[in-house]
Amino acid sequence: MDYVTVDHCPMCHSKKSSIYYKGTSTVTTKAVDASVYACTSSGYGRFPDILKCSDCHLMYSSRRPTPKALQDIYTQVEDNLYLQEEAGRLKTFGVAIDDLNRFCPKRGKLFEIGSYTGVYLEIAKKKGWDVEGAEFSAWARQIALQKRGLKLLASTDELPKEKNGTYDAVVLWDVIEHVSDPNALIKKAADLLKSGGVIGVSTMVLDSVSAKLMRKKYPFLMEMHLLYFTRKTLEGILKNHGFEICAYQRHKRYVSLSYLFGKFPGLSLLIKHPKINSMLQQRFMRLSVGVRDVYARKKAI
Repeated sequence: MDYVTVDHCPMCHSKKSSIYYKGTSTVTTKAVDASVYACTSSGYGRFPDILKCSDCHLMYSSRRPTPKALQDIYTQVEDNLYLQEEAGRLKTFGVAIDDLNRFCPKRGKLFEIGSYTGVYLEIAKKKGWDVEGAEFSAWARQIALQKRGLKLLASTDELPKEKNGTYDAVVLWDVIEHVSDPNALIKKAADLLKSGGVIGVSTMVLDSVSAKLMRKKYPFLMEMHLLYFTRKTLEGILKNHGFEICAYQRHKRYVSLSYLFGKFPGLSLLIKHPKINSMLQQRFMRLSVGVRDVYARKKAI
């Protein structure tokens, strides 16, 4: 694996920074198991030094894979635990679609960057959207095709230029924290949108109550997360790319008790009992744990 030391802010390119959190592990150049970068990764609390930009105040990982290595990792990701937790994803994305529809009552064309197995797009399609998406993981694209009939692109780079300015909404759920160039990502979304189109972004924020209370023990401090936002920096990058903020709100994520208990060694024994696990799979808890959704509208030109 090719790693690089990050010597400037990924958002404003300033070289002035300070250590926000001292890392808990040393990132090596050894090959990384792609499961570490899966959506359901259990790599909580393992991260290199996290820096804070002295100018724009974005927080970011001090070491990361090169862009090519990062894409190679996500192309190889397989995540069967995600499939086991699909009922929770259906509830989560059902709420997320209803939120988007508040800002786009006429529906229209929707593009999702980072579609994974296509759960969100499937629900959106049932609610009247004309959907398309892109996903690096070959495994996830195959699931989306076989289970949902959704043919996802491997990358937004496959979109022809004629697609620019044709979408009514672009969404990025749990994506922006994984990229090395957030400006390129938001610019791509802005290019795809019509004037007046809506972008939806979700990510964890380090100025949330959860993150402030847990500090270095905040569970979403992980090697696979390269960027860490606050409300100011998240809204700021959107404004810099021509968006007007419509809403900033808590993310509503539903997880089964079976999935949740599996994250804690002391409780994971319960899910080994088939009857207990079956019961826990049918019961859900709504969490936000510092994750926020922001909706913004592309300014009319």
